[in-house]
Amino acid sequence: MSGRKVKPEELRSRQWFNNPDDAEMTALYTERYLNYGLTREELRDGRPIIALAQTGSDLSPCNRHHLELAKRVRDGIIAAGGLPIEIPVHPIQETGKRPTAMLDRNLAYLSLVETLYGYPIDGVVLMIGCDKTTPALLMAAATVDIPAIALSVGPMLNGWHEGKRTGSGTIIWKARQMIAAGEIDDDGFLDLVTSSTPSTGYCNTMGTATTMNSLAEGLGMQLPGSPPFRHPTASADRWPITPATGSSTWSGMI
Repeated sequence: MSGRKVKPEELRSRQWFNNPDDAEMTALYTERYLNYGLTREELRDGRPIIALAQTGSDLSPCNRHHLELAKRVRDGIIAAGGLPIEIPVHPIQETGKRPTAMLDRNLAYLSLVETLYGYPIDGVVLMIGCDKTTPALLMAAATVDIPAIALSVGPMLNGWHEGKRTGSGTIIWKARQMIAAGEIDDDGFLDLVTSSTPSTGYCNTMGTATTMNSLAEGLGMQLPGSPPFRHPTASADRWPITPATGSSTWSGMI
């Protein structure tokens, strides 16, 4: 992303909502954004429109906690003088998509590129998490070249079964061995595997999700001191990071 600071009169959204050279299109762009609570002044007074690229949903439980974190990100954006707008990202759930989620990272990337490029968005908070949404969102922001910062949903809490720790993904290999040996039945298999996911969040093992989220911080795309492995998704320590992330998007532009 460009390191040059953006002046209020240079905001991309100005071409939609405050373009004195094209009153007709300005009115057309503005009208539908006033029908759910936004005001004409908010869209035209020079405040930046900051998107929250939302990857959490009921369909994507790994990133679902972002539905709550987004509320505090909004607070941070507003406190810094911005106007938050939440936008959906193509859903990805590795274990829920048939026949495979292999292509969904590129679908999420392409859809977010088109959204960021084609709509009145001045900056974006990337709500990252799993090993596909994280690179997809980072690549999209880099392609469009607008101010961006990422917020990791964090890993799941550690899972336990009969006093032993169970790691997401890796426990399936053990369960396969146990059911093949006749040590557990189908219900026992399900009990063992589901015990590894006691909360929302991405995989709580040393896998690609943790790697991608750590890489996002290493690239300078997350606030310093907010590594995902220190703050699980259900941790109270994750909450103070969220408004600071929202406010940093705009404060880094001017």
